[in-house]
Amino acid sequence: MVRTLEKIEKTLSGLRVSRESVVKPSLLLPKQSDSVLSSVEKLIPELLADMKNDLSEYPFIREFVILSNKWVYDSDPNNMVLSYYFEDHSYLRNKLRILENYGLIYEITYNEVARFVISEELAAYLTTDSQVE
Repeated sequence: MVRTLEKIEKTLSGLRVSRESVVKPSLLLPKQSDSVLSSVEKLIPELLADMKNDLSEYPFIREFVILSNKWVYDSDPNNMVLSYYFEDHSYLRNKLRILENYGLIYEITYNEVARFVISEELAAYLTTDSQVE
């Protein structure tokens, strides 16, 4: 009986999800054309403008979470992430789906808070001076 319980515990401990064990997408995402980026910019200009502002202030951060401003989120001080709020962006999840569909962001949620990574291509587009204002 004890051996059975130990086997069950070992199996269950293998099912726990950690940040490091989350499956990450291939880094070889297809490069989007400037026309795709421009059309996405026309669809969701406010969100991209906020992302641009955040990246200009924090140029090395690529992760972000989406939250309600009524929630308390205790982030890891050693891994700073950006935050975007449902109250600031109507249809936020749907707007992010557009970015996901083009491979410009990808989801890496590993707990109850939706978490995403900004692709280097989108980051470069947003940090180019001639883009979103």
